[in-house]
Formats: sequence, structure tokens, C-alpha cells
Amino acid sequence: MKKLFSILASAIMLISGIIIPASAASDLPFTDVDKDDWFYSAVAEGYKRNVMNGLNEKTYAPNQPMTRAMFVHALANHSTTYSYGYTGKSKFSDVDPEEWYYHSVQWAADLKIIEGYNGKFNPSGVLTRADASKILHTYAMRCSADVKYDKDFDETFEPYTDTENIPDYAVDHLWWAISNGVIEGTSKTLIDPMGYLTRAQAATVFTRIMDYQDPLEFNKTYRYDLELNGERLLSMNLPEMYKDDCLIEVSEDTARDSIRAVFYSKKNHVMLEGMNVKTGGHLFSILI
Repeated sequence: MKKLFSILASAIMLISGIIIPASAASDLPFTDVDKDDWFYSAVAEGYKRNVMNGLNEKTYAPNQPMTRAMFVHALANHSTTYSYGYTGKSKFSDVDPEEWYYHSVQWAADLKIIEGYNGKFNPSGVLTRADASKILHTYAMRCSADVKYDKDFDETFEPYTDTENIPDYAVDHLWWAISNGVIEGTSKTLIDPMGYLTRAQAATVFTRIMDYQDPLEFNKTYRYDLELNGERLLSMNLPEMYKDDCLIEVSEDTARDSIRAVFYSKKNHVMLEGMNVKTGGHLFSILI
């Protein structure tokens, strides 16, 4: 009887046109994600943790480009400190408080994880791999003051032939992302920095940053006073998480009668803060 049932079941699968083994059936609700897909485990993990859901109840769209809003919303869901409750005026003119991603974008902007351009965020814009690396690296630095590079610069980029396509702002970020295996090339020789990140690739990325889920108190600061010849020129509140890891470069802008103080992390060479203040006409450039 059992043998007969097995034969009938096999016949039914052949007649109905099913050509994948029964083991490939997905436990997920999405009709476009199968267990045999290379991204299945990442999609399943993100779905279980509520980091990334589908476009609707049945569609995940794994090969669709990730938008900037989608990515920041997933990152907020990934974080252990994000809470749905940001209010007040939107930080970007193109982010409406009624949109589903509003709270996530506000959260990321508050932590200085994202920046806009001319007051806009471009939420529906396609997320490039370069921009994804910048967001992820910045987020990692908000979670830990000790973010390392697993490979040196030359070793990281040596296999790739399209490094000239990496925009200047993203070189350091892609170095971190690729050397740590957070983002991989699209092939053994291509990074495709200005290409888009698919939803399946994004789901995989979030499984690789599990160590970074709890952003530190970036707004917790200590006071820094800059003096020249006994005269205090400016006072700045610097992030306490970088207190022992801060490079400060100050220069004068005589045309604007102001000075600019720029703060870097020694380990990561990333600008943390900048400010213009009025001076009494002093001309100097110092590195401390």
C-alpha cells in the first residue's frame, strides 16, 4: 500500500509539471524564494528576525534593486536600539512623516549614519554598492569604537579590475566592507561599486553584521577647548566613544573670517564632525 502511494505521488508530480525535488519547497510564504536558492537562509533569517520582509505577503522580489529607504528601514530593524516612535519635523524635505520608512530614516539621521544631499534623502533611489558600504561602515563605527580591517588596502583591492570606478568618498568604506566579507564583489575581478544591491544581496549582508546591533551613545560627549596663545577660540563637544582616538585638524578661512575644526578617527580615518566659528584674525594650521 505504501509502495502504491509513493508511485501515485511521483506520477502526480510529473503530470503537474513539478521538476524540483520536494525538499526544495520553501517554509517561507514567498512564492519566489525556494530552499535551493543561494540566498534562502539569509532571507529566512531576516524574515524570522523581522529585519526584511517581502514586498507583500507572497512576493519577496530577491533580484529587485534595494532602495535607500528599504535598506535604512532594514538596518533600523536589525538594530537592537531602534524604536518606532520618532516624531518632529522630518530631517529631509522628501521624507514624509506619513511614509512607512519615516521613523527609520529619522533614527539613522539622528545617529549620523546617513546624510542627505541638499536637504533630501532620495528614499526611492536605488542603493548603490558604494553607498551600502558607507552606511554599513558608519553604522559599525556607531556600534563599536574598535572597527578593524581584516586585510590591508592593497590585499583587499588587488583582485579587482574596476577599482577606478570607486568614488572617492567610498574607498575607505568599501575597503572595510570587502576586507571583512560584509560585501563581496559581483565576480572574482569586479566590485561594481556603482551597481545596485539586490534585495537578496542585502538580506545576506545583514547576516554578516550580527556583531553590530547595539549603537553606542553617540550623543554622549566630552568638552574639548581649542586655545591659541592662551585665548580660547572654540569649544566643541566630541563623541566620548572617540575620546582616546581623535585627530583634530584646525585651519583658518581668512575669506570668511572663520576657522574650521575637523575631527577624525585615527583608526578609521573618517571625519566625525566639522564646525565654523568666528576668529580674531589668527592665522594658523595645527595638528594635535
